Amino acid sequence: MSLAIIAITTHGLTVAGKLQDNLKGDLYAPKNIINDNNPNITAYETTTKNLIEKIWSRYNSFIFIMALGIVSRIIKDHIENKFKDPAIVVVDEMGRYAISTLSGHEGGANRLAEKVALICGGDFVITTGSEATKTLIAGMGCRRGTSADQLEETLHEGLKQINRTVNEVRLIASVEDKED
Repeated sequence: MSLAIIAITTHGLTVAGKLQDNLKGDLYAPKNIINDNNPNITAYETTTKNLIEKIWSRYNSFIFIMALGIVSRIIKDHIENKFKDPAIVVVDEMGRYAISTLSGHEGGANRLAEKVALICGGDFVITTGSEATKTLIAGMGCRRGTSADQLEETLHEGLKQINRTVNEVRLIASVEDKED
């Protein structure tokens, strides 16, 4: 996945740095908000709209840390269709909300919004109809070394007991201690 992360405020830059550390994307910010010569940030002196015109075709995913209205105006001239458009996720500058904005299902923005929310400790917002029907969150616990096959089998057994299917599962959660 080629990912661009764009922040336009100092608070947003803090969130962007955390996302870059975890997702390994390219980070862009206006030169006037960067305090030091951080080699992990690409500074730009143009408008954010002009930046997007230059880099739009380079990435298949974008995370914008700014207002949704700004993003809508910036990307409107580049939108083609859900099979070609990059995944767009918009995050508020405090990292509270990650909104799947464009190419949610086809382009992967829904999944990216979930990842962003987990990294930031916030919530993700998904409005795609096919995703909105997924209402279950499954909590999974296990002993270290339990195989993925055993976990999957246990999940299916549990869902069968409550007359539900894996297609209704939105998220599988566990404790961070055993995330590996």
